[in-house]
Amino acid sequence: EMKMKDYQFIGYLMNQCTAITTICSTRIYHGVAPQTSSLSSLLPFITYYQLPGGARSNGLCHPIYSVNCRAANAATARDLADEVSKLFGGTCGTGCIGIASTFVAERMSVVRDTGIIPETDCFNAPVDVLLVYSVDTVS
Repeated sequence: EMKMKDYQFIGYLMNQCTAITTICSTRIYHGVAPQTSSLSSLLPFITYYQLPGGARSNGLCHPIYSVNCRAANAATARDLADEVSKLFGGTCGTGCIGIASTFVAERMSVVRDTGIIPETDCFNAPVDVLLVYSVDTVS
């Protein structure tokens, strides 16, 4: 049985999802995107990180991750966010993978992202993903 930290699990699921990698290949980064002189050459890509306040109660951990889907145009960012939502939300609002469950906590609208790549248009479609698992599931 494969043991991984919850942030690795989120990344693993996205990297295993063909609908996502068809759009952004394996440019899926935990934390910040790689430091490069031209971030625009990486587009489209995903960055994701845990939001503050991931709680633990009654033997369950339930961290929330912000998954930022960035692309050179709004349509591609939205398409990427759609696939992230499908992956983590499933068709009925929950997706269960083994003994961990994922839920889409919030889906934000696409925004023009001026801060991350000043030299080019970049759009970000954030999706907040809630991961719920029992404390002994993930190392």
